[in-house]
Amino acid sequence: MSRGFSNASFPLGVGYVLSAIRKSFPEVEMRVLPFDIQEISSEDGIAVNLKEVAKTFEPDFILYGAMITRYHFILALSVIAKRVFPNAIQVLGGGAATWGYYLFVNEAPIDYIAVGEAEESIVSILKGDHQGNPGIFRPSDNGKPNRNIAEPVKQAIKNLDAIPMPSHVDFPVHQYVEIQKQITGWRTMPMVASRGCPFLCHFCTPSDNSLRMRSVDSVIAEMQYLKRDYEVDSIYFWDELQFIKKPWKAASTPVSPSNGPWPTRASPAA
Repeated sequence: MSRGFSNASFPLGVGYVLSAIRKSFPEVEMRVLPFDIQEISSEDGIAVNLKEVAKTFEPDFILYGAMITRYHFILALSVIAKRVFPNAIQVLGGGAATWGYYLFVNEAPIDYIAVGEAEESIVSILKGDHQGNPGIFRPSDNGKPNRNIAEPVKQAIKNLDAIPMPSHVDFPVHQYVEIQKQITGWRTMPMVASRGCPFLCHFCTPSDNSLRMRSVDSVIAEMQYLKRDYEVDSIYFWDELQFIKKPWKAASTPVSPSNGPWPTRASPAA
């Protein structure tokens, strides 16, 4: 990130995870630290922010995710978080977890790594029924490197309509929208209409090699929600492979923001 000007985009993956947590634990208290908007990229910046949180909040879990290109940032974050919150369980997700889980063995005080699509895996960790989940990797076992376990299996959620819409109420969405307005000229927000890709190109890292589509109506409902509550005027689709399935039609019973499983700003529970 350039100093003095953030190029942050709304963290869609984290939003999906938070929404899944709220669905299973509607009374949970969560704090989100938008390090991207704050342009925090140093160990000092991480420490200052975590210590400020520690004045009023003691988390049981610390969840974070990043691309593998942020490897050194992840290491710094995990070490500092362990120092500030020694009793919190740390869970890593995202691209770094899926494609580089083995890099964190004996490198960072991370307790669990969710490989693949993490919504269900992270909820199982929070519930304590994660034993035997092939999508969860433990970098250490009682403080020792965990090198003698089977390779984790990337998790892929079959029915995307069963996943709640990403949580927006936990984030300063208007700041993300304004940042994109400065960069692109549009008040834009990201969405996905599908996950996965049927191809296995060597230069790419898809979440899964099976293509799964959301229903047309759920996509339209989310677009209407973003336009109504956050005044977006464009959508940036982050699908791994767009427009591959031509017979993509609306359902017979439309889903709207008023009757679907969509949270509002006044009611964050999914």
